Amino acid sequence: MKIAFIIFLTFFYMGYAHTQNADFEWAIANGGSFIDVSMDNHTDLNGNVYTSGYFYTTVDFDPDIAVLNLTSNGDEDIFIQKLDANGSLLWARSFGGTGDDRGANIVTDQLGSVYISGTFNNTMDADPGPNVFNLISNGYSDFFILKLDLNGDFVWAKSFGGLSAEYYINMDVDAGGNLYLSGSYRDSLDFDPSNAVYQLQANGNTDVFVQKLDTFGNFVWAKSIGGAEADLNNGISTDNYGNAYLTGSYRNTVDFNPGNGVFNLTSSGIDDVYLLKLNHTGDFEWANSFGNVNNESGRAIHVNDSGFIFLAGTFQNTIDLDPSGGISNVVSNGGNDVFVVKIDTSGAFEWGKSFGGTMYESCSQIISNPAGELYIVGSFLGTINFNQTNSISNFTSNGYNDIYILKLGSLGDFQWAKTIGGPHQDAMSSVSLDLSQDLYFSGNYQNTVDLNPDTGILNFTVNGYTDFFVLKLDQCIVNYTTDTIIACENYTWMDGVTYNTSNDTATHILTNVEGCDSVVTLNLTILYGNSSMDTIVACDNYTWMDGITYSSNNTTATHVLTNISGCDSVVTLNLTVLNSSAATEVISACGPYMWIDGITYAASNNTATYTLPNAVGCDSVISLDLTIDNVNTMTSLSGITITALGTGTYQWLDCNKGYAVIVGANAQTYTPIENGDYAVELSNSNCVDTSACIQITGLGVNDNFSINDIHIFPNPTNGKINVTLSEHHLVSRVFLINIAGEVIQNLWIDSEHLNIDLEALTPGLYFLSFETLNAGRLTYKIVKE
Repeated sequence: MKIAFIIFLTFFYMGYAHTQNADFEWAIANGGSFIDVSMDNHTDLNGNVYTSGYFYTTVDFDPDIAVLNLTSNGDEDIFIQKLDANGSLLWARSFGGTGDDRGANIVTDQLGSVYISGTFNNTMDADPGPNVFNLISNGYSDFFILKLDLNGDFVWAKSFGGLSAEYYINMDVDAGGNLYLSGSYRDSLDFDPSNAVYQLQANGNTDVFVQKLDTFGNFVWAKSIGGAEADLNNGISTDNYGNAYLTGSYRNTVDFNPGNGVFNLTSSGIDDVYLLKLNHTGDFEWANSFGNVNNESGRAIHVNDSGFIFLAGTFQNTIDLDPSGGISNVVSNGGNDVFVVKIDTSGAFEWGKSFGGTMYESCSQIISNPAGELYIVGSFLGTINFNQTNSISNFTSNGYNDIYILKLGSLGDFQWAKTIGGPHQDAMSSVSLDLSQDLYFSGNYQNTVDLNPDTGILNFTVNGYTDFFVLKLDQCIVNYTTDTIIACENYTWMDGVTYNTSNDTATHILTNVEGCDSVVTLNLTILYGNSSMDTIVACDNYTWMDGITYSSNNTTATHVLTNISGCDSVVTLNLTVLNSSAATEVISACGPYMWIDGITYAASNNTATYTLPNAVGCDSVISLDLTIDNVNTMTSLSGITITALGTGTYQWLDCNKGYAVIVGANAQTYTPIENGDYAVELSNSNCVDTSACIQITGLGVNDNFSINDIHIFPNPTNGKINVTLSEHHLVSRVFLINIAGEVIQNLWIDSEHLNIDLEALTPGLYFLSFETLNAGRLTYKIVKE
């Protein structure tokens, strides 16, 4: 059986978790009858995993029941295997010559192209397809770089080397598809793979080189660093800006500035760890080192997207991991322990950790996920404690060397550890992550090994001396999201809790589509509604904001609006209804009347209205009830008698004496006793008006009528008087008039003698007025005693 899956159940718990374990998903193993070794693996953007290494004789590279045999041309040839995320073979390629050819590193770029680096000797056909592209080494072993497309077809190949042997080559690719190569070399070496020459000379036993090629394999630049002793490179990693970071070991004093400047570092003992940063043009940025009197070496390096550098290596005894002047001592438990250091992009120390047992431990690779958590792989012997803060993570190897997988948090805190091993030597060469944060491992084993690091068992037995494997762990990566909510008054969240105030600390764990924890943090802002009183004083009725017309006082009605925060604003009505008033103004006028409305009414009116504010500020509607009593001041004149045509009470006036009241002249008629102008003052109800003055003439003695012609006796009298008229035919009538001008008696003349009875009259002055035909009216005073 070449591939196996374990079906398992994961129980999710409700609670906050910083990380979760990685569970076994599948493992495959390939090998022939001799030595077959995996050196590196890499995942592309589609979740496919590429494994590179070397093999000898014939190997079936299809982990399924199908067969894809590849056979080496010489001692050892190079292989590339591409599997999908389920562990199924997509393709496999091999190439090599008659000598020893080994694949060292494999990377992919964003376009899916595959780059393989390694060493070869003699002549090697670098085209794994039917065509031939021979590379010829200059010495015992040279470096090669091969580019394949995503289907495994040949694109180009380059080689460079000197007369001596070149050592392990490391590789990384930047976002632009440029390749950064590093390793160790001796003597002199031409680093330009074209016909041009770019020769560098080693200073000592072995020096470190770093080289940049573009995506077409063209030479860009190369640098060399080294002193008089053996200086080794074990890893290279690039950041998002094309800066290159290298680590390894050095002895004595080394100038780490590959340019014209000098930046010397001196080891504390035999071998110390170095960390070097060059920019994208190969210029020196900075270098750090740390170590003690023993052998220390940087074995693996990784730079994450945030620019932090993670460095892993081995040490003995006590070592200060802080290269920037501070102190961060760790102490080994036995032979070689493993250290892990985090450095920022400027070279400043962040933190350092170590783990190990009483025997020897090594590390092969270190990587990080987007959260800054670390995965470290390597091998160990004996019993090892991965959690230096306590003893709960002790593991004991099954054989000579077992494999470990360790996860640390972003602060270097222990998360989990797993081990794999059989009775012989087993080694983990590489680890990579896909976009789903699933882990892929490649390594080598001997004899029989259980490749399931969990409680299940999945044994593989080697076909030859050493076989290689690829292992996938399905890792539940916790998703962290924030649920931002703005609510009014309160909010019942997904955790079932009703929050009445703002909250940015509550969390709730869901299960995401991958079956892993999704930690949701609440970011709740509670806004509040408000209440207010709408106090209104209105007249008669009021139509409020709720559309209802209220005709009486109201303090209970409410209406809900939206306030500036978007919450309810409850308004309570406080309505006082005041009443308008109405009144009628009854007016009696004696003539045209100007009312409060400014209009002059000439006739009675009971329809006009006028509105004024009343005492409470409401309308007071005044209705007019106007009666105009017009006083009839018309008069008529009959002879010398003036008659008032209107009704009412009368007062006759002497116009020539300033409208002096004629005492006793209160009758409707008035007969003056002397010439003059006379008017009547007429009173009707409350109205008083005066007539026009009437002129009276012709009263008194006439020249044509002698005084002797009329005889009146006795005068004064206490009863009767006798009147003798010698010419009675000239007198038409005789009037007895009182002092008020009233005619008391009206007598007709038919003889010379006239008797007039005054006995019933009040004593006083009276007048006899004779109306003549030729002399007008003659008036005589009569005194009644």
